[in-house]
Amino acid sequence: MQSKRPAAVTLGLELESFANDITDTYFALKQFGEAVGLTHDHGSNISTILSMLFDRGQMTVAEAARIRGVSRQYAIKLAQQLEAEGVIELLRDVPGGRSYHMRLTPTGREQVRARSALFRRVLAERSVDLDLAKIETARGALADFRRRLLE
Repeated sequence: MQSKRPAAVTLGLELESFANDITDTYFALKQFGEAVGLTHDHGSNISTILSMLFDRGQMTVAEAARIRGVSRQYAIKLAQQLEAEGVIELLRDVPGGRSYHMRLTPTGREQVRARSALFRRVLAERSVDLDLAKIETARGALADFRRRLLE
């Protein structure tokens, strides 16, 4: 007679496997992006910050650091690099204050658009036979899982 695992244990095992699959996919995407030239010359953190600014608009350096899971000092360093390249503007909240907002310049928006178009094209070429219904189901499950992790 087989013993049945409690539902919570089975769910926990499946979610652990799901989390591991997400991590593996993240690293595969990162490697793929680097191979086809999708990341910024200074790395994927910069590409992600540019994409966040494109999607969300203006945000503080501290917000970007928190979302990316990097230190505020590291995020400031990245922001200063981006400002020197002319792809973002750094705006002080208060003259002499320590808080900065970042926003894309027109050049930055164009860079993000170009990378995004390339990303969509190469992903579509690689994945032309994927089932769209399965992708939507996976996205829904992932969004629900992320929301629960953040509660």
